[in-house]
Amino acid sequence: MTVLKQAGEIQPNPMDYEMVDYVAQLREGILDAYVGIVAGFKSADKSEPLLPYVQTMLGLCARALSDEERPDTIVRAAFGLIGDLADLYSKGQIKQLLTEGWLTSALQQKPKGAPQETKRVLKYARESVRRATA
Repeated sequence: MTVLKQAGEIQPNPMDYEMVDYVAQLREGILDAYVGIVAGFKSADKSEPLLPYVQTMLGLCARALSDEERPDTIVRAAFGLIGDLADLYSKGQIKQLLTEGWLTSALQQKPKGAPQETKRVLKYARESVRRATA
C-alpha cells in the first residue's frame, strides 16, 4: 500500500507531455489496483484492516479527477473506487471523508459526451455515497 501511495502522489510537469501521459497511465493502474484490493476485502467481509488507507485512496481520486487532461478511463476508475469504498463502509465509517467538498462537487458533475459506462459508474458512486452518508 505504501508503494501505491507514493506512486499515486507523483505530480508531472505539465509541459512534459510524455510524463503527463505516463502519470495518467500510472494513476489508472493504481486506481485499478485499489479497486481490486477493495473488492478482495469486500468478498472476505472485512473492512477494518483497510480503513487506515481510505483517505489515501480518496486522495488519489481527488488528484485524478482534478486533472484537466484526464482520460475517461481514469474518471470511470476513480468513480468506481469511490462507489466501492462507500459500499464497503456503508454504515457511516467514512462519512466525513465522503462528504468533503471536492467529492460532493465531483459527484454532482454532469459528464457531457461521456460514454454510457462512465455515466453508469458515476450513478453507482452517487447512490453508494448517498447510502453511506445517510
